[in-house]
Amino acid sequence: MFSFHKLPIKHKLMLVITATSVVAVLVVGAAAVSYELARYHGTVLRDLTAQAEIVAANSEAAMQFHDPKAAQETLAALRSRRMIVWARVFTANDELFAEYVREGVASPPVERPAHTAGSALDGAQMRVWQPIFSGHDFAGVVCLQAELTDQRARLKSYAAIGSVVMLAALLASLLLSSRLQELISAPILDLADVARAVTSRKDYSLRAQQRSADEIGELEAGFNQMLSRIEERDDALRASEERFRQLAESIGQVFWLTNPEKTRMVYVSPAYEKVW
Repeated sequence: MFSFHKLPIKHKLMLVITATSVVAVLVVGAAAVSYELARYHGTVLRDLTAQAEIVAANSEAAMQFHDPKAAQETLAALRSRRMIVWARVFTANDELFAEYVREGVASPPVERPAHTAGSALDGAQMRVWQPIFSGHDFAGVVCLQAELTDQRARLKSYAAIGSVVMLAALLASLLLSSRLQELISAPILDLADVARAVTSRKDYSLRAQQRSADEIGELEAGFNQMLSRIEERDDALRASEERFRQLAESIGQVFWLTNPEKTRMVYVSPAYEKVW
């Protein structure tokens, strides 16, 4: 089972740098895709609105003379716009006046249109309403619905580009992290090597090489100071033991040392052999 805490510090640093890079690429990619989709929706909305305004202007006369055929011919011109699924012209009483449905598409149920200019986005479908005026009088409504056929293709292309960019970022971050992590891991690993050597050899004269003046450098300096104090105390202890040995060997009487509980003999002076 994977455990982050058991990984060597080199691998931890590489994993952190790589994960940060991947997250940054994901955030930037998501922002770019969101921006592009919003821009695409805005472009489609402006185009549909312009088409609806043209249809409304061309349908005004047909509404005045109650000529559904003329309105039907106006809507038929939308065949060149493949993204438009259907278009309808309603009277002021919300009655269907003329209709265009793209070939191969089933005619959807007739719904009551809005009487004001507006739009609605439902997944990959966008609907636009545009009122028709005869002079200053409300004469009807034009309703267009378009299928955002390019949206799915755009998303696929964005996903493909994003995958390539993420893979490139992953490889680049791995290469960079393998180099950059040494700036942090190398001093720590050297410090760990010195600590292992001191522990195994009991050699307190060893020192860690101080490479920087940051927190790691302060740690190395503190570690060296600790080794210096231990070495001084170790030397003082050896000198004290040597003086004690010389004193014990020069005394002719027998003396001994026990533990505080007086259950174990700790030391017996050399004079014991001569006396006993």
